[in-house]
Amino acid sequence: MCPQTHAHHRYLEEEQRRKQQQGRLDETPDQPWNAPEQLSLSPEERDLEALAPLFIIRQVINDWFELVHPVAPILRRDSFLQQLDDSSKHDQDFIGLAASICAATVTTLRRKASEYALMVTVEKCYRLVHSLDHKWHDSPITLTRCQIKYNMAVALGAENGLDYWISQMQFAEATAMVGRLVHYEMQNFSFCDREMVKRLYWLCFAGQWSVILNSCSGLW
Repeated sequence: MCPQTHAHHRYLEEEQRRKQQQGRLDETPDQPWNAPEQLSLSPEERDLEALAPLFIIRQVINDWFELVHPVAPILRRDSFLQQLDDSSKHDQDFIGLAASICAATVTTLRRKASEYALMVTVEKCYRLVHSLDHKWHDSPITLTRCQIKYNMAVALGAENGLDYWISQMQFAEATAMVGRLVHYEMQNFSFCDREMVKRLYWLCFAGQWSVILNSCSGLW
């Protein structure tokens, strides 16, 4: 067995044992999250390897680029993977974006993600993103932060249903933020980034309509 495979299995066993000790394997879908104020993390936990070893994160993100990115092309693959491989470039925005991609992957590709789904969970990704979120409140809106909000909205909606209030809030925030970029900031982006902003704008628009139609379906 190669060292990475051995490490993978060892990490999986440890993660499953930890969840069993905490009684989380029997957790019901109706109560998957702690309240936001209980989600603070220590500085050491605000790191991608708080989710899983980096080679597992790489596997998750490769699956996203292979199978999800073609229908939601809102990232530049080469530059993102280069940054992923260089831990010195893992700033808070990048960590949040990578975590949100992992969350979207495990909910979108459930069969494919079964081999790492015990390690990289939506809850862990959300905890990591939420721990960084408050640091961005007074910062300028960026494309990366819009992408994070959109990915988490998709992941939380897939995990808990489109009527889940945190997913709805994430969609609303992503739509408002990317709308701001479209109407006021496009001149500051490169051509490639302008295209990504426009794609993300329409994905958010479609996501918002899905939420609205789902909410209204019970009235018809």
